[in-house]
Parts: sequence; C-alpha cells; structure tokens
Amino acid sequence: MNDKELQKELKIFTKDKFPNDFERNGFPYACMRIFFRSLQDDEIDNAIDGLHRSDCGIDSFWTDHEDRCINIAQFKFTHITANKSGSARREWFTELQNVDDRLKDITYIKSLKNDRLNDIVLEYQDYLKKEYSVQKYLIYFGNATPELISSFEQDITFYGIEDIHENWKDYNGTIKTTNPEECELEVDNINNSDLKNVLKHDLTNSYSTYIGIISAFELIKLRKEHSFLLFDRNIRYYLGHKNTVNKGIIETACDTDEYKKFFAYNNGITITCLTCKPKEVTAKTRLILKHPQIINGAQTVNSLYEAHKQFMKNQQREKSLSKEDAESSAKKRFSDIKVLFRVITSTKYDDSRFATNLTRYNNSQNAVKVSDFFANLSEQEKIQKEFKKYGYFYERKRGEKNSLTKSEQDQYSKLNIIVKLAGALQAFKGHPTSKEVGEKYVLRDPKDQVYKSIFPEVKKMTNEVIKEMIFATNLLIIIEKKAKLLKKILRQVEKIDDNEEAPTAMESLNELINEIGIFNSTLIQDVSEKKGEWRQIIYDIRLLSQGKYFILAIIAYVLQTKQNLEKIYKQDLFMNEKFIEEQIINKWLYKIVKKYMKPIREQENKKRSESAFFLDRESLKKIRETMEDRRRDDDLGKYETEFPIEVS
Repeated sequence: MNDKELQKELKIFTKDKFPNDFERNGFPYACMRIFFRSLQDDEIDNAIDGLHRSDCGIDSFWTDHEDRCINIAQFKFTHITANKSGSARREWFTELQNVDDRLKDITYIKSLKNDRLNDIVLEYQDYLKKEYSVQKYLIYFGNATPELISSFEQDITFYGIEDIHENWKDYNGTIKTTNPEECELEVDNINNSDLKNVLKHDLTNSYSTYIGIISAFELIKLRKEHSFLLFDRNIRYYLGHKNTVNKGIIETACDTDEYKKFFAYNNGITITCLTCKPKEVTAKTRLILKHPQIINGAQTVNSLYEAHKQFMKNQQREKSLSKEDAESSAKKRFSDIKVLFRVITSTKYDDSRFATNLTRYNNSQNAVKVSDFFANLSEQEKIQKEFKKYGYFYERKRGEKNSLTKSEQDQYSKLNIIVKLAGALQAFKGHPTSKEVGEKYVLRDPKDQVYKSIFPEVKKMTNEVIKEMIFATNLLIIIEKKAKLLKKILRQVEKIDDNEEAPTAMESLNELINEIGIFNSTLIQDVSEKKGEWRQIIYDIRLLSQGKYFILAIIAYVLQTKQNLEKIYKQDLFMNEKFIEEQIINKWLYKIVKKYMKPIREQENKKRSESAFFLDRESLKKIRETMEDRRRDDDLGKYETEFPIEVS
C-alpha cells in the first residue's frame, strides 16, 4: 500500500464520524485509534474534543491514571502529491516542546477564549501537583530527518508515515482474528531429554505440557506470519508499545547490555493447542501445534515484534546500515534473546473458564485490564445469548465485534463491551461518578458486591434484568449520540467567527441543530438572526460532553419517581430507540443540564476542572437534592410538566 492509498483508507475509516473534516478531526481520531488502542472510543472523543482552534498547540489531551501520565499530542497532516510527503518542520517540534510554559501562562490561555483549554489547564496543574509525568507525541503524515528526531527525542515521541503504515496494518489485522490451523516452533537447546530440547510432563489425563526455551526471533517470525490470529482466545489484544510495561520490554530488548538478561526478567509465554507433536530436524526440535493460541504473553510477543522494528530503525539511523545489513544485525540480536515457553495441550481447550483461569492465575508480567478477566464468565455468556434474542450483539471482550460477518453486523445492533454495559448500569442505579463507572471499581472481582449488583449469577438473570441492561445501554448510546452532535455544533460555532468559513458553517449549524433535536424550536428558529441567543443556549449545555453518566442517572431517577419503568419494560419500549430518543432524551436533556447540572457546577466558580466535578459523589447528591426541593415545593405542577412522557 502506498501513501496515497493509506490516506484514502484512513479517510474511509473516519468518514462516518467526520464526513467532511478529515484533516482537522478525522486524521487525529484515526491516529489515536491505531496508536493508543487501550483507549475507548469516548476517551478518544474527549481527548480531541474542543481542540481544533485556539488550542495552544494541543490537538489531543488525556490523562492515564494507571501510568500516572499526562499525554499531549499534536497531529500534522499533509496531502500526498505524486505519492510523496514533505518533511517535518523544526518549529512543530519546538512548539510542542514549549507547550508546558504556555499552559502556565494564565493570561495567554484566557486570551484564546477556549473553554476546553481552560479546563485542560486546571487538570494539567492538578496532576502535576500529584507528580504525574508528561508524555508528548508528534504524529505526522510524512517524514522527519533522523537529526531532527534525535534532537527532540528526550521530550517528544515522533511517529511518521512509516509508523502510521505499520500500525494501520496491525490495527486492521485485529478484525480478521480466527484460530490458525497450525504453526511450527523451533526450540532452542536445553538438556538432552528424550525430546532433546523439550521437557514433557503429563500432569493429568486431561492435558500435557511441553516446556522449553525459544528465541525472540522465532516468536517474531511467528507474529509476522500469523499476526493477530495467535491471540484470538487471549483476553485482550496488544495494548500498544507505549504501555509502561511493554515499553520496558522494548527497551530491554534494544539495550546493548540488558538484552542478555531478558530471559531472567521476563515470565515467558503460555500457548494452548489441541495437539503438540515434536518433530526433530537435525540438531533442533520443532513443535507442530494444532490450533495454537497464545493465551498469556501477547504483550511479550508483540513488544518483541515492535522492538525488532525499532532496533532495525536505530541500526539504519545510527550506524548508517543498509536495510539488508540492519535485518542481519537484528536477526543476530533477537536470536540471542531467549524466552521461556509452555505449551499446554488439553481436551478442555474449548472450556472458556479453563483458558481464562490459565491466564488469570499465571504470574503476568503486564498489568491486565481488570475487565479482561470477566469476558468468558458464565453470566457474561448468558448476557450475550439473551441480548441476541432481542436483536442486540453484546461484545464480551475487546475486539470481538470485529469478528462479526457483514450479515451479522447488519442483523445485530452492537452494544459495547463489559465496561460500557457496567458503566451504564452503575449510572442507571444512581452511581454515575467517573470513579464509580470505571472498570477498576465495577470489575474488581466476580465475588465483589458491586459486580454482583450489576451482573447477577445466571439463575437470577431474569427477563426484567436483561431488559434493564438493554434500556440503560440504549439510554447511554443515545445520550452519547447527542454529545457527539453537540461537539459538531460547537465546532461549527467556532467556524462562524471565520469570515471564509462562516456561510458554510452557518448552513451546517442549522442542520445540526435540527438533527440534535433537544432545543426548543421557539428558542432557536434561525441562528443567523439570533446569534447571541442561540450561542448562549448552546453553551448552556456544554456539560453534556463529559456528563453523560450523570444525565443517565438523573433520567433513571425521574423515571423511578414518575413510576414509568414497569410500563416501559412491559410494552417493550426499553428497546424502542425512537421512543427513547423522542419521548425522553429530546424532551428532557436540555432541562436536565441547564436547570440542574449547570447551576451546581457554577457554584464552584470553576475552581476545579470538569473532570474533578464528575469524580465527586457530592455533585450528583446536590443535583438530586435540588430536584427533590423543586418537586416538593411545586404547588402548580411545573416539575411534572418539565419531564413529560407518553406511556399508556
């Protein structure tokens, strides 16, 4: 694939989300998706939200609390002419390098009049006090000279056109996952056992194990040949080479001295398969594995694969080696790196709990996302099965939806993975803070009371429980849809101040306001005539961007107080998306944000960031107290008419 073809594929990839704005929004989104795969879609949306104009040189901003790291990215796109991209400019690197100083200049930040940037400053300062590190990325649809990259490499990670090619190819590989029929492993020499290079032990009648040592180069060849097919039964795919532990694996493999200690540092890999047959070839032993799956060690294998690519680049750049000589040097280096492996053959290969427990109880060198452990539990399988009866696909584990055929994708409405459903249910049950809907809180342990309150055991999973799950998630999906439309509206508002873009932006703004459907038509009739009024009305609900779980909790609270839930479930309105959008979201959302969320937020005089507001349980408590007070003191029935709903 050449650069022009890559550009075309990325545009197609982002067309639904950003149909007419690839350079400013589509390209950053695509890069975030393929380079930072551990981020959920809404996390990426929040990272790039509001950073399109007057952004202080920041195109994406997000905080990784697990790694205690503030991340700042800048994206530079260039249109390909004759399949040749330009070279990166030094001033791009300098601007990103100096962004810290600009974030500390409050007068300068306020002069930009960007509310999102003001919020970033509060968050940036807060986490710097907590000693979070700062990581910066410059991602360019082109190239940079080795000298330029080297002069800024201490402060900035640069990704160029080759990196985008490679990561796009890998990202696409995740959508074609299925078990490979067979693979071969060449095993290194150890003791002279019966199998020469492998220790075999029959632990029970159910399974046997083969233990040995393999070179990193052999694993890299395996990864190149089978790509992500090897990890279909793994509880997660590769988390990226900027993940803290994966970064350490790469650094160890590339370090002149440390690579010799790799075997001692690494816990090795575990492979399950149906059969394993040793096949001796001269002094070596090769293992022939049927339907192999790396269930523990996906991060090790992929990190070694990334290290191999990085090592070759370094050899070409630092030693001016040709590609062929760099490949030869890399082969020698990675053939000397050894990895411990276990192959487990089992008649219980199809037992999902067996594979899950193998992964869970192994000493994992990498931090597994807590949600990954829950993917194959019986209650999760039950949910997926029950959802299909109602025409919904429930994705139990990350990347599973990509394995659906085109006909299956057309057949099912796709709901998101465990994290999404768990968050929706938590909010629906009145626990919507950022911490309470987060996977580390909700998905700590299958025996934990919070998890059980959301995902009851199979025998207690009644039709009403399933209906509540679908209803809560449908509410969240539609709220998210409105939030995304609001972001598009805000981008058009920004463009109206630009004389060149104003006419087109005004036309798009009218269309988007009609599409979002939450504004009273008497308040916004023609945006061109009521500029001051509609602008304020739109800004009144900016909290929608990050407050979706709060809104869901408030909607659930209103439905409970109005005693409508039983009717909604009985009449199957829980899956009637038109009813949910037109009778609930469109009629209630603006009032919820404007009358109840915004005043509580403004009481703080913006002394803390929005993210901090949505982390505090007291925030929802104050909102609900305000609603209770109005409801209790409502002599004329105005509170009831605020939240109309037509359920017979």
